[in-house]
Amino acid sequence: MKLVKIKAYKFKELSEKAQHVVSCNLDNFPFDYEVETSDGEYITKYEYFSDWSKDDQIEFCNLNEYLFNKNGEMIHHLIEG
Repeated sequence: MKLVKIKAYKFKELSEKAQHVVSCNLDNFPFDYEVETSDGEYITKYEYFSDWSKDDQIEFCNLNEYLFNKNGEMIHHLIEG
């Protein structure tokens, strides 16, 4: 096993271009929720990361401890211990 050092960035530290990459990647996995209609039926709606305010995006990434490289690609899964 080889140990390497990499720079990790929080969402708010990324450039606009890199934040856009993050948004595009997270939009591939929309958040679903159900809404009750007036006739008692339930329909599924979807919410996308890119539709959120910048503050909400930052908070979501912080709460989930997401880390990125300078290009906006996720790297939090690479960190051990």
